[in-house]
Amino acid sequence: MTVVRDKGYVGSFCYLALYVNGALATRIDVAEGARFYIEPGEVLLKVGWDPQGQGMCSADGHWTQRETMLRANEEKSFRLTIDSNGKLDIIRGDL
Repeated sequence: MTVVRDKGYVGSFCYLALYVNGALATRIDVAEGARFYIEPGEVLLKVGWDPQGQGMCSADGHWTQRETMLRANEEKSFRLTIDSNGKLDIIRGDL
């Protein structure tokens, strides 16, 4: 599974936290990407502000989560986005 973060200006001074199946998988900056090797089955992705961030970048309890199903040898890609209101989202994306 591949995850990339958009290059947008909104929230660009803060890291985001991506959790996979409840465990912190990465802290991701603007325009960064990460690849994960995950066992087949149901996967819960959760994105929020960085739990290590301070001030405006601190975790505020607002999370977005999505479920997906991975089959053996299947590759999926996702994008982490922030809209102009600061709402975080995880969407399917083609790289």
